[in-house]
Amino acid sequence: MLLEKCVDNSSPLASLFLLIKIRNLPRMKDDHDVFIEWGDLFNSSNSIEVCVVGVNRPELLELTLDSFYQRLLYQWPDVKVVANIDPFPCSIENQSAFIDIYKRHFKSGVIRFSSSPSFARAVQWVWSNSTGRIIFHLEDDWICLQPIERYIVDLAFSVAGGDALQLLLPKVSSSRLKNLAGFSLNPMFIHGAWARRASMQLRHDIDPEKQIRHSLILQSNLLCKTSIYPVRHYGPIVYDTGSHWKRSLKIRKILGSDHQLSWSVKKPRRSYRLHMFYLLAFNGFGPIFSIFYGTAQRIMDFSRRVFAKVMS
Repeated sequence: MLLEKCVDNSSPLASLFLLIKIRNLPRMKDDHDVFIEWGDLFNSSNSIEVCVVGVNRPELLELTLDSFYQRLLYQWPDVKVVANIDPFPCSIENQSAFIDIYKRHFKSGVIRFSSSPSFARAVQWVWSNSTGRIIFHLEDDWICLQPIERYIVDLAFSVAGGDALQLLLPKVSSSRLKNLAGFSLNPMFIHGAWARRASMQLRHDIDPEKQIRHSLILQSNLLCKTSIYPVRHYGPIVYDTGSHWKRSLKIRKILGSDHQLSWSVKKPRRSYRLHMFYLLAFNGFGPIFSIFYGTAQRIMDFSRRVFAKVMS
C-alpha cells in the first residue's frame, strides 16, 4: 500500500521524513472495501486534485472523463484523482474496466470500490482523502460542453484569497443563472481545506448536498461563498446525463413497508443503446449542443413569462 512509497533508511532525516509521510497518509482503510493505487500519490506539483464519485456504469464514466479531460483537465499535467465507486445498480464484477479508464486519464490516484452504496459516504471519503489546495468535484454522469479556461479558475481562487470558495460550472443558460442559489455538488471547484473540514461533519444517511446547504455545516466557521463560472454563448457549460441514464434503465425508488429505500432496475437494450448514442453525439458536438440547449431554455423562459403576463 502507501507505506511502500516511503523509503526505509536509518538516517535521522529519513526517519523524520517517513514519520511526516505516515502522519499525513490519507485515511483509506476500511473493512470489506477494495483499494487500488498507482503513481506518485505524494506529488504536490499540482494545485488541483480531482475527486470523483460514481456507481457501476463504466461506459458513462469513460464518456464523462473524456469530455472533461478534452475541455478542462489537460491544462493540469500529472493531476491526481481520488475516486469512489459504489455497487449500484448491481455489484461490480469487472473492476479492471474502471481501473483501465482511470489510469488512461490520470497518472496517479486512488480508487475505492465500496462494499455498499452510500452517496454521502462516497463524498465524505473522497474529500477526506484529498490533499490538493483546490478540489475539482465531479460525479460520473456529466458531460463538459464548453472549454473551461485554467486562468479563470486560478483568478477566481486568487481573488478569494483565504476565503472558502465554490466555483460552480453552470448546467443552465445565462438567463437562468439567477435561479442558482446555495451550495451544489454539480461539477465545481472548491477549496480543498474547506472540503476536508466539511467532510468530518457529514452523515452517511442524508444527502450530502442537503446537509451542507441546510445544516450547521455552513455555520460561521465553515462559510463557503458560491461563484458561477462565466457562461459563453449563453449556453450551459455542463450537461447532466444521469437523468437520461435512469430513464433508459427504468430505475425508480421504492419505499418498503419498513421505510427502507430500495431501487427497481430494468434494462431495455434498445433504449439504453440509443441513450449512449445520444450522449456520444452530445459530447462530440458539445459547443453546438450548448448553444442549441441554451437557446431552447431561453425560448421556454420567454414563453412562460408571456403566458404568465397574459393570464395575470
